[in-house]
Amino acid sequence: MLFKILIKHSLVPDGFGQGIIVPLLKNQDGDRTTSNNYRGITLSPPISKLFEIALMAVFDNQLRFDSRQFGFKQQK
Repeated sequence: MLFKILIKHSLVPDGFGQGIIVPLLKNQDGDRTTSNNYRGITLSPPISKLFEIALMAVFDNQLRFDSRQFGFKQQK
């Protein structure tokens, strides 16, 4: 019911876009003191992912992708 209300009113709470950035070591054998050996990932709130799934269920048939877009897409 919450997601239906958010979609109906075209509203996304600010908290859905916030996350925690966690540094991950790229190379275990590399220099741990240099920032070049780390990459950041963002941990998003689980409610945000659920809302994304709900949006995809509603709007998936209306979304278009460029044929050159291939990263992070499910194979269909």
